[in-house]
Amino acid sequence: MKTVKNLIICSALLSLMSCAKYVSTNYCTTPENIWKLEKDMSLSQINATLGVEPYDIYINDQSHNKVLLYKYRLRTQDPSITNLSGTYDEGALRNQEELFLSRDEKNLYVVLDSKTNKMLQYITDAGRSDAFDVQVRAFYFKNVLPEVINKQVK
Repeated sequence: MKTVKNLIICSALLSLMSCAKYVSTNYCTTPENIWKLEKDMSLSQINATLGVEPYDIYINDQSHNKVLLYKYRLRTQDPSITNLSGTYDEGALRNQEELFLSRDEKNLYVVLDSKTNKMLQYITDAGRSDAFDVQVRAFYFKNVLPEVINKQVK
């Protein structure tokens, strides 16, 4: 009898748990919020500006600065807009005001000073890849180009 009673209670609990709604919080920010960041902001100011908490936190071994990882998504329009008759309408996309967040998550890295706990700088994944190209060009202009010009002058 006890076994049947326990089985009924367990099945009732399982059925209640399966009916529960999951709460998903927004853990991504937007580029518009990133542009509002300013140097020397505190962690609470950064979180308030971005509207989210850090996704992850890293500590730099050498400088002991904190690197906060935030996720962000770009805004995009839904290209599958149709008109009232149900056919695709190119004009509807141009007139659409509401923008949706894309599904692709990108990374934002915010560096905090180890002593003051204030923001020193931030960079995104796109900025990191662009920075590499800038460094290559700077190296070329600083080291290679002067040698080419000197050879042409002689």
